[in-house]
Amino acid sequence: MTVYEIITLNKEYLELLDTLGIRTEHHKFVDLYRDYLQMEQNGDKKAYITSVLADRYGVGERTVYRAVRLMGRTVSLPSVDIRKDRKKTAVNGKSRNLDMS
Repeated sequence: MTVYEIITLNKEYLELLDTLGIRTEHHKFVDLYRDYLQMEQNGDKKAYITSVLADRYGVGERTVYRAVRLMGRTVSLPSVDIRKDRKKTAVNGKSRNLDMS
């Protein structure tokens, strides 16, 4: 399979991620965030969780904090305005219009 074929198959998802400000390399933090939530649910302190996860995933503690903040961010899915052929979305509470042409 070529890069072109992979991108073509996933074009709509990639466009959505781009619209929401999510980079494809953020997938690396999914397991880290799942572990963070589990440890937090178990009652572990944030400083301890951060230290453990930094060692476990081979990243710095600041990276763990940034990943947790990123993964916990609420985003609004875009809606399509059929009349104007424009996509409207809200990212971090700010509304943006994206020309679909």
